[in-house]
Amino acid sequence: MLGVPNNLPDIFIEVDIKFYLMKRLLGYKAEGAEKHSRIQRLTVDETLKFNVGSTETPGKVISVKDDIMKVQLNNPICTKTGEKVAFSRRIEKKFRLIGWGEIKGGKTL
Repeated sequence: MLGVPNNLPDIFIEVDIKFYLMKRLLGYKAEGAEKHSRIQRLTVDETLKFNVGSTETPGKVISVKDDIMKVQLNNPICTKTGEKVAFSRRIEKKFRLIGWGEIKGGKTL
């Protein structure tokens, strides 16, 4: 990381995210689109793509409880609590935005 010493945010390897799922996929057309355009609930051990600021990293969902998910990130991210997160799921060979959230805490290096 490049920055002023002792001024950088924490480096997270695991994050807790308060999340919101979208009801339907945007801009998605397929046969039986009504059935496929609905977004399914998050599942444990599912891999999603997370965008925090300009950083993009895959992560595995460790647990989901109500509207809080715990995610183990494949690559560490330098961010702070309260930062906004967007996450996508691979649907038919493309990543599609399925929700957003806010970092509530996590495990740092």
